[in-house]
Amino acid sequence: HVVVVGELSPQDLHDLLCELYAYHRLQSLTVVVLSPKEPTPELQLLLNVPLYRRRVVYLFGSALKESDLDRAKMSTASACFVLGNRRNTDSQEEDQRTIIRCWAVRDYAPQVRMFVQLFDRRNKFQVNFAEHIMCIDEIKNGLLATSCVCPGASTFLTLLLHTSRVKEGTETASWQHLYGKCSANEVYEIALSESSLFSRFAGKNFLFAASWVFRK
Repeated sequence: HVVVVGELSPQDLHDLLCELYAYHRLQSLTVVVLSPKEPTPELQLLLNVPLYRRRVVYLFGSALKESDLDRAKMSTASACFVLGNRRNTDSQEEDQRTIIRCWAVRDYAPQVRMFVQLFDRRNKFQVNFAEHIMCIDEIKNGLLATSCVCPGASTFLTLLLHTSRVKEGTETASWQHLYGKCSANEVYEIALSESSLFSRFAGKNFLFAASWVFRK
């Protein structure tokens, strides 16, 4: 199981669960949400969806309390996601809460892999023990800069990172139909030697692959 620590809105939790369970190898994964806020009616409605009812456990508690970390079985978790509240207008205050939660989790279960979400990159050094750190401002600025150099890059990267829910072929305009068809494509992990399309690139250099794609 994995543990998600933080104050999540129904939309935040829905987005997270959609991305987790979109990957077929994670279909049997149990998600434990440890939140300092009691679930709202909207959140309870989401947790009662048949897809999540037996897979998601919501715990009202604090990551700063050892008893609540015991309830979440943090010591045996395969990973811990510490997320900030995106609706808090004070990003520094929210980062400080996230950092304190990270310290508490690391002190309780130092062997657990941590995925941390921060808003300000200047706070990264305080959680440099985490295996993965994502800073919102870095991503936004990076996408903006990349889009200036290569227009459309932000859309391309967003479609790669997000599981699309666009229904293919339901749009009337030709460009919308093409957008829906292409955004519905998915990325899967596969051994190069097992691929009927890409096995030809085994042992080849980038120049060979680029020239082949260009000719096609």
